[in-house]
Amino acid sequence: MNEIRFDPARSSLGGSSRRGPHRLAAALGCPINWALRYIDGHRPKEEPTFRLGGTLIHTGVAVHHALQMKQPPPWFDLLGRGTVEQRIVQAVSMQAQGRPDDIRAALAVTEAYRDYDVGRPWTTLMVEYEFMATMGEVWALRHSSPCPPDVIDELVSARTDWVGLINGYFQMVDHKTLNPRNANNSLGTYRDHHEHFWQAAVNKLVATAELKRSGGPEVESFNIQRITRSLPLDVSIDAILLPTVAMDEIPRAMVTALRQERQLMAWIDGGEKLPRHFHQCYGRFGNCDFVNVCHATSKQEQLAVLANDFYSVT
Repeated sequence: MNEIRFDPARSSLGGSSRRGPHRLAAALGCPINWALRYIDGHRPKEEPTFRLGGTLIHTGVAVHHALQMKQPPPWFDLLGRGTVEQRIVQAVSMQAQGRPDDIRAALAVTEAYRDYDVGRPWTTLMVEYEFMATMGEVWALRHSSPCPPDVIDELVSARTDWVGLINGYFQMVDHKTLNPRNANNSLGTYRDHHEHFWQAAVNKLVATAELKRSGGPEVESFNIQRITRSLPLDVSIDAILLPTVAMDEIPRAMVTALRQERQLMAWIDGGEKLPRHFHQCYGRFGNCDFVNVCHATSKQEQLAVLANDFYSVT
C-alpha cells in the first residue's frame, strides 16, 4: 500500500467538518438553521441527554483508538500523562461538566467497547480526521466533463471518526450510538443505508480526492459502526451501499449546495432576511435546536433566546 500522509493538525476532539455533508445538507434545507449553526456558530448550552450521551461515547472511543496509533494526534497529549483510563475520564468529563450520570453511563459503555475491541483486525491510522479537497478534484472522480468553473476551486471537507485498515483494506468508519431495538439489548439488522448515504458518499469522495492527490490508497468503503448507548454492549459495523448511478449524482448535488451557500451569503451581505422553512422545525430526533428562535414573538425575544440558550464556537 502507498504511504498515507496525514496532517495531525486536522485531527481534533469534538467539532464538525468545516464544509462537509452536514453543512452542505443544511444549505439545501433551512437557511436560518444553516446560518445560525454554520455561519454564526451557535450551539445549545444544554444538550439533550440522547445527544450528549452519544457525544460522550464518541469521545471515549476516540481516545481509545488514538492510543492505538503509532503517533497519537496532538490533542491526545492535552489529556494529561495518566493511564488511558484516566485520559478517557478526563476527555469525557470535560464535555459534560455538571452531568455526572451521563458521564458514568458513557464511561461504562466505553470500557465495554475497549474490551470488545481487543483482537479485532483493525489498524488505526487516524481518528477524528478532516479530509479536504477542491470541488474540481471531487468532480473529476465521477465525471469526464469539466467541473463547473464557478465552483471548481471551492474547498469541501469530510470529517470521519476513524480511518485505518480493516482486514488489510483502507476504510473509513463513523460511529453511531443508538438505543437497542429489542429486549435483549441487540441492535438488530442494519437498515439505514439510505439515511446515511449522503454522509457516506460525500465523505468517501472527498477523502478519495485528497488521497489521490497525495498518491494514497483508494477508500475501500465507508462504514457505520453502531454502538448501544447502554449495557450490555452490542456493536455492529456495516458498509454503506453506494450505488454507481447515485454516486455519479453526488458531485452535482454538492455543486448545487455550494451555489446555494453563495446565494445565502449574498443575501446576508445585502442585508436581506433569510427565509425560514417551518416545515423542518421538527424531524426524526425532535425539534430543531433553533425552533424557539424562529417561533419567538419578537426580535427582542429571539436575541434573548440566543443569548440565554446558546454559545458561539466562532
